Amino acid sequence: MISEDFLPYIGGISHHVIKLSSALARRGHSVHLLARIPYGYKPVSTELESVKNLLVPTHTFEQGILYGLRHVEFLARGINSMKSLMRHNEFDIVHWHGLWSDSAFAAYSRRISSAKLVFTNHSSMFLEFFSNKLKCKFIKVFLTKPDICIAPSVELADKYKSVFKHVNTIFISNGVDLKTFGSPSDKLKARLTLGLPKEGIIVACPRRLCQKNGVHYLLKAIPYVPENQRPLFVVAGDGPMASDLKNLAETLKVTKHVRFVGAIPYDKMPIFYAASDFAVIPSLLEATSLAALEAMAGGLPVIASAVGGLNDLLENNDAGILVPPANSQVLATAITSLTTNSDSRKRMSVSAKNFALKYSWDEVALQTENAYKSLF
Repeated sequence: MISEDFLPYIGGISHHVIKLSSALARRGHSVHLLARIPYGYKPVSTELESVKNLLVPTHTFEQGILYGLRHVEFLARGINSMKSLMRHNEFDIVHWHGLWSDSAFAAYSRRISSAKLVFTNHSSMFLEFFSNKLKCKFIKVFLTKPDICIAPSVELADKYKSVFKHVNTIFISNGVDLKTFGSPSDKLKARLTLGLPKEGIIVACPRRLCQKNGVHYLLKAIPYVPENQRPLFVVAGDGPMASDLKNLAETLKVTKHVRFVGAIPYDKMPIFYAASDFAVIPSLLEATSLAALEAMAGGLPVIASAVGGLNDLLENNDAGILVPPANSQVLATAITSLTTNSDSRKRMSVSAKNFALKYSWDEVALQTENAYKSLF
């Protein structure tokens, strides 16, 4: 298992890799993980005790012109480690999760071993490149072609298949930790723990603060909600748009209805969902959405943009409401509807929890194992 995206970064890919690796190990497979970590970081995760970890420390370039160097450094520092790993183990599968350095590792493994190659394409960047003809040609030439591609959304599967027509591409959804996110919690206690108001409707928005996640459209929706019906929106996440979004809230004069609480540690996210009444995922582009699944497992109805993997979760499903992306007025109508109708929230809450039961990581691991077996 290879992943440039790993802890301490809180993101969909890193958690997918941890959960899937652990679930495969529980099924009796010998799982080795090659991943990048920043210098000085020592991951503490009991989930990875059954996984053999080879963690490559690199410098941290989070923004600016040096950002792309993290891929180069991970590859340069990790290649000898991978060579040693491949020399001492006869692997059946090399499974990678990132577009760039991970793909290069996979290409190298093809040169030095007979392992089958599996790629899980999580990337919203792939969707961005897909919409540009020149960039699409670039990925077609430079990305390693796997023996099978797994995509956690139907949109990703279809678009990958249209670029790499001769690669067997299948859809396997993301999973959710039902034990962590599906356990009953006390709403009042959760609110007190997070310093949130005891009374009133609270709306969770678990989003990294970047352009593609559309939080600015959520803020622009607030003035369209009648003032006496406006809930409190709690935005959990950080990112490059943090200052701009806070300034936008001031410009729109909605600061009393919004709290930016920064990135909440992953182990505290169940408390965040327990404190909330429903969630909003206003993405403009979404390869897949772990946050939506986790919110649903916690019994939250979800209002989400009708894009990518969010369609897979909420289309033909009474667990929430799909709205057009980048449309603040329609989003406001959906928010007002759920804020003012407790019966709808209760009905959708039951549907959300029942829907999430089908997406355990053990089920995802079983489907992934079947994909592996199809290669032999």
